[in-house]
Amino acid sequence: MHNVVTGLFLALILVGCASRPVEDPLATREALLLASGNQVGLVAHYKANLNQRPEYKQRLISLYLDQQDLRSAQLYTTLLSEQERRQPQVRLALARIQCLQQRWSQCESQLQQYRQAGGDSVQTLLLLGRASAAQQQFEQAIDQFEEARRLGASDLQVQNNQAVVYLMQQRPQQALALLQPLYLSHPEDGGIRANLIVAAIQAQRPLLALEVLRHRDDEQQAKRQLQALMAGVLPADSQPVLWRKSPPSPASSSPGTTAPAPPRSQPFEPAPRPQSGEGPAACAVPADGQDKRFCVQVTSWDRPLSRGMRRDFIQRYGSLFEQQVQARYRYCVGDFDTVGEASEFLAQVREPRAFVVTQSSCHQQVAL
Repeated sequence: MHNVVTGLFLALILVGCASRPVEDPLATREALLLASGNQVGLVAHYKANLNQRPEYKQRLISLYLDQQDLRSAQLYTTLLSEQERRQPQVRLALARIQCLQQRWSQCESQLQQYRQAGGDSVQTLLLLGRASAAQQQFEQAIDQFEEARRLGASDLQVQNNQAVVYLMQQRPQQALALLQPLYLSHPEDGGIRANLIVAAIQAQRPLLALEVLRHRDDEQQAKRQLQALMAGVLPADSQPVLWRKSPPSPASSSPGTTAPAPPRSQPFEPAPRPQSGEGPAACAVPADGQDKRFCVQVTSWDRPLSRGMRRDFIQRYGSLFEQQVQARYRYCVGDFDTVGEASEFLAQVREPRAFVVTQSSCHQQVAL
């Protein structure tokens, strides 16, 4: 009898051990990299294990898109099989690529297929709203963001996106009505602060902008920063800032967490330091009524760039334009007929705080 009980006890121990899940080292490493925000390590992890984990292809593509690296994202789509391309998250990533390339009909088609394949309706509507705004279908974009909220998107996501649309329409009062309550409830959100400053300056409320700037700068620094920002704001009847690059976020396949426009999570640094896109616009609109052209502001300094830095920008982007506004030197690259072309080029610009602006005849091409 003793032997029978002992045998049963040992059997129970063995069954218990066998049912315990075996730790997955790849999943554990991925979780650690995600938790630490180590995107460089995460890219390397996905690349090194693509053969073992086919799903890493989709995650790598989405991660590159979060980093605004369109070229790398496109490269890894070539590794996808036809079966993989039908997966919901892959369809979403492909839609994001089409939107970044300004291929709106293809983007919307991919999004509809993503939704029909069981994809998240909120993500679909948020990306559709961004695509509509980029095509200047502003009222449709507002409605799409509102529908996303009805289906569960957060007020922060939706109202910030809607405020950006109002800024694109030069309707700063409507933007302020959305952004001020958001700022009071989320004062640490850099994107809300940045958009609120843009809206306040557009609405000619510099004291409000100064109050927000004081959140992270002392009085003197905030005033210097406000002066630099106001020097770059476009007149009320001109085109606003259109797209600004977002800083890398933790690996995620969701494209609808932030608005695709004026400064998102961009820190406002003291004026004497070199800055990449500190203001809502760098170039004045042509006063002679000529058609607007567009460029990408890549940096702004309180002194001219050195010869070596100028050469580096020209080698990377093919051209460099300089404009002096009061005590600041602003530098732009590219020359485009439409905002769509400029925003597509923006996705390939490596400066993390670059943004699209209108270009004017005041630009002088830099010569070496």
